[in-house]
Amino acid sequence: MTLDRASLRLLVAVCAVTLLCTIGVAMPYPILAPIFVDGPVDGFTHFGGMSPEWLLGVALAANPAGLLVGSLVIGPMSDRLGRRRVLVGTLLAGAVFNLATAGALEARLYPLFVLARFATGLTEGNIAVARALLADHHGEATRVRAFAWLNAFQYGGWLLGPLAGGLLLVFGDAVPFSSAAVAMLGCIGLVMIGVPAHRPDAAPPAARAAAGSTLAPLVHDPALRRLFLLQMAYMCGVTALYDYAPL
Repeated sequence: MTLDRASLRLLVAVCAVTLLCTIGVAMPYPILAPIFVDGPVDGFTHFGGMSPEWLLGVALAANPAGLLVGSLVIGPMSDRLGRRRVLVGTLLAGAVFNLATAGALEARLYPLFVLARFATGLTEGNIAVARALLADHHGEATRVRAFAWLNAFQYGGWLLGPLAGGLLLVFGDAVPFSSAAVAMLGCIGLVMIGVPAHRPDAAPPAARAAAGSTLAPLVHDPALRRLFLLQMAYMCGVTALYDYAPL
């Protein structure tokens, strides 16, 4: 089924946000190991007298920890404040925190680096808002196709993120993160053009379900808890391979 222009603009904006934020999550995979293990012996790579491998592990964990918290908080926040407002705010904050990450690398400040990576993860939880937008504006006839495009762009981010990080690292440790900040600022324009300021009056049932989703289903649904644990175990294995293969 063909999408109208408004739906197409929305889909482009949502897919761009999803692609960009997934690239931001995946980009550090191949570059943090060289920064820590092959970098100079200084207060950044040996902060507090700890080994670079241990510091690398903490730095790698900071971003997904923020992503976990952000995914739980940003979605419900967009129900109250509006989808577009939250998307624009998180993209702007993500740009600021990526610049802070780049600044921490330039200044060789390890605590600031970890804090900035955690804060960046918080903003990358806006992928939950992107999914909620599609549920808000698509009925049964177009929802499956819209989510197929969204998932394709998300998987594309896992492919392009490490590639972009590896290509940009040769220009300097801070360049991948400053480039991500510039891209996020550009993505704000797509959101302003493609995302409506208000939710539709009669949102589909899937939108209402997505809007109310929190940790409550995990508490009350044993099957969902098992699925959650299986997915977490799977993602732990995949990300451990990606994170530590460069070593």
